[in-house]
Amino acid sequence: MEELKCSFCQRPRQKVKLLVGRTGNVCDTCLDFQAKQKETNTACVMCNRFHKTHDVPKANPGVCEKCIISGTSIFRLISRGQTWIVFKQEAPSCKPHLSKLQSQNFYEYWLKQFVNDGVNLGTGDKLVDLFQIKPSKRLITYARKWTHAFPNHRDGPRVMSFWLEHFPSKESTDLAAKYLKRHWPVEELHWLFRSVLKAKAGAKLDRLVLERLENAPANDIWARCLSPYKVREGIANRLALRWLKLNEDNPNLLLMGYTTFANTPDTVAAVFKHLKKHGFSRQYNEHEIRPLLDNTRKLNMEIRPEVVEFARNWLAATEHKKDKDPESHQETEVAHVHAALIHATNDETDIENAKNWYLKHSDSRMSFLVLNELLSTRKNSNLKPDQFAIEQAKIVIRKTPLEERIPSLVGTLLAACPDSETIGIASELYAQQNIPWILIELLQHSPTEQQIAAGKVLLNEVRGWDSEHALLVALLKRAPDSRVKRRARAWLKENTRHIAKKEILKLL
Repeated sequence: MEELKCSFCQRPRQKVKLLVGRTGNVCDTCLDFQAKQKETNTACVMCNRFHKTHDVPKANPGVCEKCIISGTSIFRLISRGQTWIVFKQEAPSCKPHLSKLQSQNFYEYWLKQFVNDGVNLGTGDKLVDLFQIKPSKRLITYARKWTHAFPNHRDGPRVMSFWLEHFPSKESTDLAAKYLKRHWPVEELHWLFRSVLKAKAGAKLDRLVLERLENAPANDIWARCLSPYKVREGIANRLALRWLKLNEDNPNLLLMGYTTFANTPDTVAAVFKHLKKHGFSRQYNEHEIRPLLDNTRKLNMEIRPEVVEFARNWLAATEHKKDKDPESHQETEVAHVHAALIHATNDETDIENAKNWYLKHSDSRMSFLVLNELLSTRKNSNLKPDQFAIEQAKIVIRKTPLEERIPSLVGTLLAACPDSETIGIASELYAQQNIPWILIELLQHSPTEQQIAAGKVLLNEVRGWDSEHALLVALLKRAPDSRVKRRARAWLKENTRHIAKKEILKLL
């Protein structure tokens, strides 16, 4: 039997008074230390957490060492009004979503730390970052040391998930199996579940995921980790159907995270069956209705009219509830569902109902979603723009201060109605907020020389983005120099079946 230790200081039960818990164990010394910290220490102004005394400078307010090392910048402090606080960066800005150079600096810094100092309790998340930046077999050594030193740490499954995903082997498979069997709580296994569904590591791990599902089918984690997106769809969909079957009598099942990614007739039908039986038990209705409408349309399913009627009935019932209880705050959900119905059906009755609702609730925070959908649906169907939506969108934008304008509404209006006023509005917004997709839309409508130059700079950042082809098309039309053409040819080689291929070929 495994010896019980404190999850924080790793001292065994024989040496300390240990409090055993479901999610971890803590000794009386560590418990007293944490309580004392909260009484005497300063909270970090960035992450709002209490850290070790030497980690948070005594400046009021202070920023902890972890936030400084992980890339807290002076710009973030300025935005919070703390312009007078400047800290020396003790390590490069880090995280895989930053620039290639920043990520490389972070990788080299922490790899050197591992070589010189080895692993410790707090370096599990750094191993995860390194695996994400550049999976290297050198990292396996430190992942092995860390997981053996801290087998019960909450970061263990995450470290194991990236090790298994990038370097599946008998060792990583056996260690992943131990985590799947023993680690608790099940919520901390999310990334490991995803890696098992990605990697072809054998039926053993698939079976262990199923066992954890059978033991805790009502846990919310399954709505998030059974998505078939970028994993082996067959096993993911089989597990999802089993999950829905196990919860067929559970009215509190959370479906929101899963419904968006349900991509087969069987899984979509199973989700809809559950909603018909139990209705909505949580305040996520709009996030379940919209994907159901979209997916039944894409899959051309027989139940599509039934789903449309289900959405319409929900709107009617919600309006009735609002009449009875004026204090009910469901405008956000209703706006989402009206927009989803317009997108799914483009039916005149649904459009008129949405317009009438908008006129009554135009001051609602999310009412712009109706205008967005009215504009984009007509544009995507190559139909004449909806004048009601154009007029109302301009009214909303005119009365909203520049810094509070909604980028999606401005961008959608520009795509549907690129007149001089809208181009001016979008140019102002881009100049202030530097939003890439607003720039891409501007490049298609009489751009300035500055915007064209900014578009060429943006080419360095959009590789792999969904909007990369739109930027290439715009630049090929406005400034087709050799660099843009070279980039377009490279894009064609990487995207041989893309719908924009013919248009780009014509422009070359």
